[in-house]
Amino acid sequence: MFNYWRKFIKNYPQRTANMRHLLSKDVEFRWTEECQQELNYLKECLTADPILQPINPYKDLVIMTDASGKEGFGWELLQMGDDNQLHAVAYGGQAVTPSQRRWTPAQLELAGLALAIKQYECFAVHKEVIVITDNSHVLHLDQWLPANARERRLIAYLIQFRLKEKYIKGCQNSNADTLSRIFEDMTDLQKVEYSPKNED
Repeated sequence: MFNYWRKFIKNYPQRTANMRHLLSKDVEFRWTEECQQELNYLKECLTADPILQPINPYKDLVIMTDASGKEGFGWELLQMGDDNQLHAVAYGGQAVTPSQRRWTPAQLELAGLALAIKQYECFAVHKEVIVITDNSHVLHLDQWLPANARERRLIAYLIQFRLKEKYIKGCQNSNADTLSRIFEDMTDLQKVEYSPKNED
């Protein structure tokens, strides 16, 4: 995720030297205070200008989405800036419930997309929404044959928007993938905080 945004991060090579050193061959992995300072700097960059910008209600939306069956959903809302570059407008995520862990990858991706759009539906309903996903099943909502009532509800919700789906390889979907896997490092108590309150 940091590599994706590195063009907006001042002195990126210098400000990540200690962390990158840990990736070298035959180097003992020791997380130092310098590594922590670099990580804190990068986190601050992700939540500040020029990476994070306020939403513009007059511009179309781009949503990168991903779902991890064991841990959670992740998405990032982006918009084209005045510099003709994509900028983040919001980051989001939610832990999966125990019942959602039994869903298929396609069902999880479908639910993740619905969760992302729901956060910004007042903007999305009036604009084109480009959806970037690494799940090819989501690319064909118009041909999706719902297997149950839950899928019917999700598809009925999504087709009211002007979605333009684009496929991206999983290894290139780093932003949303990072956010969907963030729950791996949380305790069970922390996961409850990010879990939905009503199971579907």
